[in-house]
Amino acid sequence: MQYLIDTKARLRPTLAGLLSKDQLGAKLYILIPAGLWLMLWLSISPGNPKDILSPGSPAAFAHGLRAVFPLIAAGVAASIIGLNVIKGSPRPFRFFGPLGLTAAYGLTGFAASLKSPDASSALWWSVLYLSVPVVLWSSTWKADPLEQLRRLINVTWFGLILVSIGLFFVAVFRLELADKLLDPSRYLECSASGWIDITGRRLRETGVGRYAAIAGIIAIGSLCQGRWRPMWSVVLLLSFSLLLSTGARGSLVGFGAGASLILLTYSLHATRKTLVAGLLITIVLASALWGTGTLNTFAYNCLSIGHPDRPETPSLVPAVPVAAGQTIPSPVPAVPVAAAQTIRPETPSDGFFQFTGRTAVWKRGWEDVKSSPLLGYGFNADRLLYGTHMHNAVMHSLIQAGFVGAIPFISAGILAWFLFFRIVRRLKLIPSVHKCLVIQCGGVLAFLTMRSFPESTGAFFGIDWLVLALVMLYLQVVNYGNQPIEVNGDHDRLA
Repeated sequence: MQYLIDTKARLRPTLAGLLSKDQLGAKLYILIPAGLWLMLWLSISPGNPKDILSPGSPAAFAHGLRAVFPLIAAGVAASIIGLNVIKGSPRPFRFFGPLGLTAAYGLTGFAASLKSPDASSALWWSVLYLSVPVVLWSSTWKADPLEQLRRLINVTWFGLILVSIGLFFVAVFRLELADKLLDPSRYLECSASGWIDITGRRLRETGVGRYAAIAGIIAIGSLCQGRWRPMWSVVLLLSFSLLLSTGARGSLVGFGAGASLILLTYSLHATRKTLVAGLLITIVLASALWGTGTLNTFAYNCLSIGHPDRPETPSLVPAVPVAAGQTIPSPVPAVPVAAAQTIRPETPSDGFFQFTGRTAVWKRGWEDVKSSPLLGYGFNADRLLYGTHMHNAVMHSLIQAGFVGAIPFISAGILAWFLFFRIVRRLKLIPSVHKCLVIQCGGVLAFLTMRSFPESTGAFFGIDWLVLALVMLYLQVVNYGNQPIEVNGDHDRLA
């Protein structure tokens, strides 16, 4: 009995500390934003919300619940923002910035839904898109947004690296990656690796390539962390091997852009000795690849000409009428199409600069944009009108929100690059904990920018948008620091 009394006496101060108001508030400040951010990621490739009320199985109920996670997260985040506004809490960031401009694009989607073949689908996608900036703004309203963003980015990077490593081992045991590791020359075939078949058409080579490329870019950007270099070297080796095995051309080009930017940024701040050593290594490696013909083979097989066995992206689906009440496949719960549609088929092209037949989709999209240039046809318009992705961020923004929405969307990307180069010029002045993170974000931004040409990066709710939005807000906050902006005051300026 005396032992229990003594134990209780020892634990009382600990429990009191855990339950103190300040410490509990600090824990909630970290856990709630992380939980909301996780809910957005868990909503990728969900089921149908109808399965919540009448599920056919526990799995169907779980997938249906994931479909409404963004709405729940956005509702909680909006409540947090509202409480802070009511209390007059200063916000340490401007709404005007890359993320704010993309939010303006998302808001345009509400008005554009009036032009959509299915207004409910367009509104649904608009809400999903806007849930991302709302959650990020609520997560960074407190006094130290830079530290909060650092946590969110590190958690996101960690998750992407884990997924990439997991996909690497899946490719080793389920696909032919083990054979390619033993015979590296097979990487240059750039043939389809079979991800569509083993994932039930949920994951393509381009999706796997995206995970691998981002993980590799993060690893290269982390090489500035001296004691962790061996670990990051292993991550780079695994992710780059996975990337090569997919033969995803857009991801390969994007990885090259991101890696080059990181190395260039390092070179601007490197010592002369390091710079000369890196230049010599680059010259020797490039000469070896050129002399053995590896570069020519890679350019011919992986960039210039596609393979017959590569699963090509259809330019437009065959001309099949879609009757009212039928559904079109979509990454989010299927939504009935309002009216019958007839889509004219096109012939896809194989050449790299024809973007695997994507130019035919862009041409058709541009003709429709000219019919509704101001507002477009609402979010999810590419699926509703053509039954396929638009596969270009600018064209995707135009077809969904017209020039009214596309102009702020494009401006957001330009402003993000301006902020990156602005901070790189004074990289030595920022805290050391953020130097590598800034370089990583620049590399990821370069990858996503290149990827926006063959894919619709950032133009709709998806993995690319989640990563891009986080990078955009981080670059804005790291530029201007933790300087509060009065909510109810007479000024709205950085102090």
